[in-house]
Amino acid sequence: MEKSFNNLKMMAWSDSWPKATAISNSNPAPFTAAELSEVTGDDFSLLPLDDLEYQSTQGDLELRQMMVNQWYSRSQVNDLMLTAGAQEALFIAFQAIVKKGDHVVCFTPCFEPLTLMPEQLGARITRLPLTDDWQIDFDALATALKDDAKVLVLNFPHNPTGAHISQQMLNEVLQLCAKQQVFVISDEVFRGLEHDPDKRLPAVANIYKNAISIGVMSKAFAMPAVRVGWLLCQNHQVYQRMLAIKNHLSICVSGLDVAFMKKAIPFDELIWQRSVALINFNKGLLNKALRHHPAFNCHMGEASATCYVVHDDARIWASDLADQRGFKVLPAHCFETDIQGFRLSLGIKNFQQILDSIWPQSN
Repeated sequence: MEKSFNNLKMMAWSDSWPKATAISNSNPAPFTAAELSEVTGDDFSLLPLDDLEYQSTQGDLELRQMMVNQWYSRSQVNDLMLTAGAQEALFIAFQAIVKKGDHVVCFTPCFEPLTLMPEQLGARITRLPLTDDWQIDFDALATALKDDAKVLVLNFPHNPTGAHISQQMLNEVLQLCAKQQVFVISDEVFRGLEHDPDKRLPAVANIYKNAISIGVMSKAFAMPAVRVGWLLCQNHQVYQRMLAIKNHLSICVSGLDVAFMKKAIPFDELIWQRSVALINFNKGLLNKALRHHPAFNCHMGEASATCYVVHDDARIWASDLADQRGFKVLPAHCFETDIQGFRLSLGIKNFQQILDSIWPQSN
């Protein structure tokens, strides 16, 4: 049976009159900050909202306009939708695009949901390994896309390797997709963490109509407590399908998170620079440590907050590390790859102390 996410009748009805005052809501009148202070005896005067009302399904208009102005200049405000984190965004995107029997192409290693979600929908998955230096094999990609591919999944800056591609490479990928009429789902949650900001790519959905770009506050912004993700898509038909699906899930994001995000966005470059400085410093520490441990090898990436350390007995080593030293890393099987190794975070504070604990005499 094909999946069906028909829009909820109550949402379709309400959306027909977006400016009309609702007098049919099921909740009591939302608290204001003053009322909440009076009832609780605590001080909520600094609450960044006039009241604790629902947000719209698409998300706060002012915030979405800020995001379009700041990051997506070729898109419109109604091409953008807020979600409850990136996981919901991915779920919505795959549900809107993929059906049983479709062919989905994804590079590996990868974040597991990028293959698991379409596979659970009954799609046929082609896993394309990146090369030894974590780059795209364009011949293999062209062959896979010609095999009646419906969707290509991109993830650059890349998780777990930290690999990145150039603007020219991205253009070549999108030309191949356009030639074969392939839709692109682009996981861009690490956009902003390029180790050299001059290598930042445009959002795929900002330059290719048949694409969905996904972002989130938890990764590049290093604010996982702010549970806001987003979807960008210039294909109106697909956007409307995603909006209907979202009505079956979170419906809307938290107004408190939205208020926080509005304060953060104007300082995006400073926020990213803080994390990139830490990442680049830790890359130097790790390179130095690995010189003393030749059984471990790492081709350092150019973006993101992680790297992939290659080691023949990585799964056993990772289990011993957790059991004996109390540190957890994620080995190869978590990332859909046969290249034995593990993901290591480069965004950790006190990184040298951690390296000294897992690889003694590494300093």
